[in-house]
Parts: sequence; C-alpha cells; structure tokens
Amino acid sequence: MDIPSEKIKFHDTVFLTQEQYGKLCEDFGKKIVDNTIEALDEWQTNKKPSQHKKDHNKTLRVWIKKDQAKAGYKTNSSRTKSRWIC
Repeated sequence: MDIPSEKIKFHDTVFLTQEQYGKLCEDFGKKIVDNTIEALDEWQTNKKPSQHKKDHNKTLRVWIKKDQAKAGYKTNSSRTKSRWIC
C-alpha cells in the first residue's frame, strides 16, 4: 500500500495528516482516537484492499460519533471538548 506523501502511517492500513490527527484528538480525545484507529486498522486488515475505506479521517469521525451516540454522549463540539482532552 502506498502512503500518500502528506499523510502519516498510524497503523498498517490507516493514514492521516498530522493536522487531521490533531483535530480528531482535539474533538474526541487521544485515547478514543487511538483506539478507533486501531479498530479501523483491524477492520481493514480483514478486508480485501478494494473494500478499504478511502477517507480515514471521515471514517474515524463517523465511527466515533456512532459509538458516542450508542453510549448516550452528545456530539456537539463544545460538550465533546470538555469531556475528552488530548
């Protein structure tokens, strides 16, 4: 798998820019982001390359928001920022 020049490899199959990773951590917290990156990597590892998600930043945001909705967390950014700190 080729790494796009501006992106950093966070796991075997997950690539983000430093800015994307920083914004994810700011919005959701480093621990949640790192755990979701690991989950995305595990998911993609078990899929054919043609089934891999193309936009990892968007995928991580959607997955985290879905997890938060299931857990009953509000997704509004001011509430999120106070709850999760990088």
